[in-house]
Amino acid sequence: MAVDRAIPRAALLWVLAVMVLIVLPHLNHLPLWVMLLSAMAICWRWLIFLGRAAYPGKLVRAMLLSAVSIVAFVQFRGQGMGMDVTVSLLVCGVALKLLEMRYKSDIYIVNTLGFLTLMSVFLYTQTMLISLYSLCVIALILASLVSLNREVSGEQPSVWHLRNIKLSGMLMLQALPLMLVLFIFFPRIAPLWSVPLPGNVTQTGVSDEMTPGDITQLARSANIAFRASFDGASPLPQDMYWRGVVLDRFDGQTWRRSEGRWLRPNELQTPPGDAPALDYNIVLEPTYQTWLYGINVPRVRQPGVGMDTYNTLITARPLTQRLRYDVRSFPGMVTERALSDRARERALQLPDDLNPRTRALAAELRSQYADDQALVLAALRRFRTQGYAYTLTPPAMSDNSIDDFLFDSQQGFCGHYAGAAVFLLRAAGVPARMVVGYQGAEYNRFDDYLIVYQYNAHAWIEVWLDGQGWQHFDPTAWVAPDRIEQGATELYRQSLANQQEGGLALALSSVDWLNTLRLRFDALEYAWNLRVLGYNESAQLDFLRDLFGEQRMAWLPAIVVLILLALLTGLAMLLLVRGRPPTDPLARELNRFFRNMAGKGVARDRGEAPGRYFRRLATLYPQQANDIRQCEATLDHALYGSSEPLSRDQLLQFRVQLRRLVRNYRQMPGNSGTKG
Repeated sequence: MAVDRAIPRAALLWVLAVMVLIVLPHLNHLPLWVMLLSAMAICWRWLIFLGRAAYPGKLVRAMLLSAVSIVAFVQFRGQGMGMDVTVSLLVCGVALKLLEMRYKSDIYIVNTLGFLTLMSVFLYTQTMLISLYSLCVIALILASLVSLNREVSGEQPSVWHLRNIKLSGMLMLQALPLMLVLFIFFPRIAPLWSVPLPGNVTQTGVSDEMTPGDITQLARSANIAFRASFDGASPLPQDMYWRGVVLDRFDGQTWRRSEGRWLRPNELQTPPGDAPALDYNIVLEPTYQTWLYGINVPRVRQPGVGMDTYNTLITARPLTQRLRYDVRSFPGMVTERALSDRARERALQLPDDLNPRTRALAAELRSQYADDQALVLAALRRFRTQGYAYTLTPPAMSDNSIDDFLFDSQQGFCGHYAGAAVFLLRAAGVPARMVVGYQGAEYNRFDDYLIVYQYNAHAWIEVWLDGQGWQHFDPTAWVAPDRIEQGATELYRQSLANQQEGGLALALSSVDWLNTLRLRFDALEYAWNLRVLGYNESAQLDFLRDLFGEQRMAWLPAIVVLILLALLTGLAMLLLVRGRPPTDPLARELNRFFRNMAGKGVARDRGEAPGRYFRRLATLYPQQANDIRQCEATLDHALYGSSEPLSRDQLLQFRVQLRRLVRNYRQMPGNSGTKG
């Protein structure tokens, strides 16, 4: 192996450390066998470094490649070349490349693949922490490349490594201005990570079908659903009903959603001119669903977002990445003053031959109350007066689940109460449906916004009343008003304490200083989402209009080109200046003397040492031999006789001697420049 092609041992340490850091962020979303293969390859390469293992032969490499291909085919069969498949194969390729890495050129390939593998992390998450982590890993990849081109040269290993990191940091700082200009001015296009995720990805949050236990599971999750920021004052906690999707089909156990028709803009009901409105924006986490959330009645003007016949905000595609959208809601607006026969039929649908006791109760209520609104209030009043309890751990129920809940257990979560209320009202002939979404929020005082968690998931009902349209009622408010007025945070804490799980989350929300630290960090994450990840095409246009003005927007392409040219020119000049070989004062004086003598016809030969040139001059001009030998002696002393550079006085004396030789050149015989 040629020495100049061999991998320096210190540089190999950088490469292995970088590969560990590149693979770590993929632990949460790639198959376990991919992680095990990567760990095996890194450990094997480390043993090769220590001299305890040999490079795998062709047969072993062929077997590894075949095994990876077979396992990948079995794992991802039927998925096509989706994102998980591509990223998994990329990680496997980098891992296998480590085992055949012998030369410097191999390290360049591995580091290049490392950049690509690190970029693939952003296909799954773009949080502030993962971005900072990636910047640190990029610095280490650059340090790895630097280490390939720097010899240790007697330095302490720690000093050598620190110099590599310092140089990689300088490279990143030099690229920072160009990065900022491109981020601010380069036209916003759909990023690579906007491609749809595989179809079998786990959906999060509220679903389009629900059994009562589903929301109970969400109530134990502290994952963030979305964040909301109001232009003015926020609504009271009891008014924060974040409407999601309507469930109106029931099979006896599960409530399901009926697909609504996407309304055209001219079909949307126009709010009254004096209707009170709430203006706010929402940053929604990926749900892999096709609906959004907002306070009733929401209106959104954003490409790709519309409303269906159930007053649900819907999107054309599942939400695979974080979305920011502006909402205007009209809480007091009445929708659908007339109910079609088909809609009434859907709102009265019930499975046959189930829950006979509930049907009997509905007939009794109907005989007592001819007015629908009075019947609804009487049914809800029953939850408050008949000893019902609100709990996260209700007992199991039979096929007649509504009967079991209303007459036997009388314990349940919001899904139990909403489902039982809808069934009871439908059995009494009152059109009703279930709505699922979120209720309440946590206020973050550090950036004046609200945080809605998965444990805020909630279910309530809408009832059709003649002349009033669909009206909102919440059965949970009748049995557990504290859940609505104070929010779900306290219930979440109790759930964690009762089940002795989620200790960290419980500590963060219970200890004041930890809770403050948590909210401050979340405020940073929210700012990151709004100002960096939310810097889309519309945000860019708004910013540039504010920066340049509407009239100068036509000149924007030329301005961007000029800024880029200025940055590139400055960077090129910086590299040229820094790329010049360093010269000390002695070398500058010698170069000036050589140039002057060459101009007079006594040029220095290519490769001729300075001492030999002086001796040749002394032979050509014996009259000035003493001055020439004195210059040569000064030069020899400076180069070989002392480790210290010439003093200021010595350098000045040397400059005078050289200039005297040039000045006396005309007095020298044979000044035609003939060489001996």
